[in-house]
Amino acid sequence: MRLLYFLLALPAAYAQTLCPATPAYAICDITFDVPGSIAPDTELNAEFRGPSHRTFLIRAFPSGPHRLIVRFSPFEAGTWDIRLSSTLAEFHDKQLQMTATPSDSLGWIVPANLHHFRYTGGAAEAVLTPAHLWTGDTAPANLDGSAFESWARARAHAGVNHIRVRVPNSIDEAAFGELDSRLAFLNKQNMIADLVLTAPAGDRQAREKFFRYVIARCAARNVTWVILDEFEKVDHAHELVREISGYLDEDPFHHPRTVGAALTSAVFADEKWLQFRLYGSEDWSISAVEDQIYAKPAVTLIKGTSPDEFRHQLWNAAMSGTYPEATATDATMLGYLGIWQKVLADTRHWELEPFFDAGSARGIALPETEYLIYVEKPGPVTVLLDGKHKWNVTWINPLTGERIDLKDFKDETFNGSPPDAAHDWILYIGREGHKEGLKSYHFESRPIVMQDVEVSVEKAPFEITQPSGDSVSPTQPVSYATKLKRDTKATKNMIYLWTGEVTADDEGYRVLGTGPSGQFRVPANIVRHFPATLHVRVYGLNGLGKLYSLDQNFAMTQ
Repeated sequence: MRLLYFLLALPAAYAQTLCPATPAYAICDITFDVPGSIAPDTELNAEFRGPSHRTFLIRAFPSGPHRLIVRFSPFEAGTWDIRLSSTLAEFHDKQLQMTATPSDSLGWIVPANLHHFRYTGGAAEAVLTPAHLWTGDTAPANLDGSAFESWARARAHAGVNHIRVRVPNSIDEAAFGELDSRLAFLNKQNMIADLVLTAPAGDRQAREKFFRYVIARCAARNVTWVILDEFEKVDHAHELVREISGYLDEDPFHHPRTVGAALTSAVFADEKWLQFRLYGSEDWSISAVEDQIYAKPAVTLIKGTSPDEFRHQLWNAAMSGTYPEATATDATMLGYLGIWQKVLADTRHWELEPFFDAGSARGIALPETEYLIYVEKPGPVTVLLDGKHKWNVTWINPLTGERIDLKDFKDETFNGSPPDAAHDWILYIGREGHKEGLKSYHFESRPIVMQDVEVSVEKAPFEITQPSGDSVSPTQPVSYATKLKRDTKATKNMIYLWTGEVTADDEGYRVLGTGPSGQFRVPANIVRHFPATLHVRVYGLNGLGKLYSLDQNFAMTQ
């Protein structure tokens, strides 16, 4: 069955072209040809009302000097009523109707189960549909059309389903035409484009015009939004990010959005519009701590420049509860990413959360069902399991994907060492029979409850010893340090995160450092007015997964 459009008769000078048959979740461009040049203040909007009676607005965008396009993707089958409004009298208050056919598309993605993603499917979003295993890579900037398609096919073959793409920062028809071709190709390969947005030159009016154009042209495709590249490098970033997020509120399809970050975008995690966190640092301590604080999914940019570094960052990011967006610059790195995808795809990845009873290793687990342990430095490993069940145990080589099955055992504790000490290893422990019984994609096989951060000074197992005194320099290095108050099993593997914020200037916090001690500099763009107060917060995550927080204020003068 074809999509059918019924347009009221328009004067012959104002022609329109209808799209061919289009299934749900595919692109349909309704084009309107206008005689003469389109005036800068010309508007054409289409209000869509779907079978479930939800109504939303799509703006037309100009394509050349004489054409307007309304780009649409129906996300449910049935009849859609459309009403046009326009500054052009010939189109104003006209009504259209279309019928969308069913599709086998999984749809777009939305956050789910606190730290994970799922597809929307072909029906209403309230219906739980398959989980989404985010596996991403970053498109090189210097590839032409055919080279890009060859590059993207290789990623799709390796299981990659997200490609990070930079959006032009000016309304350039040729540049956006090339972007259209790439997004269409990626979506045809069942890959999602993570669109990195940067602000164009000009004032607020110019920015509003630009982002409305981007939304009108790109939002009907399968995308996510990344506001800015690294917000920490932008002066007055909070103000600009909030402005751009306001424009993205006009995305009628409500694609997930985040903020690009050199370290962490969780600075914005308490704001409702941010739907997933993004990490740009190879320091997994940041995401490990913040995963215990924020009930939003997370993606980590994997930037390792050597294959070994790349692989270590990839698996450590996973153990912090985040999904990868890589920069796989060679076949070896891409192979490691493909192995990662295959290993995680064979788990209930949408329910795995950081696991802390693995001694010197790091892990994620669904208690009583399966455990995935990353042994970065090969040696003896002890894993405390939930229940004395029959467990299947497998060592997985992250360099080759080779699996070495061990004899099943029935106990509450696994003790063992990797097959060799030449490189890192993955340990999988699972109850395959029990796992099969949980085969559905429903996300409620166990409740995931965010912990309450312990802020009591008396209960914290550590104290702040530096900075000492009541003030810090805004221009000189500042030493920081903690001291353990008691030495226990839980405090042997403490993870620390130091943040700083000048609350009065409303720029949000910044990561100052990690670890028990070191030095930091106060980022110049988080303070606008002096004298100022720097609010320093130290998180300490112990070896059993309990999170503590201490804070202290310091005066700053120029």
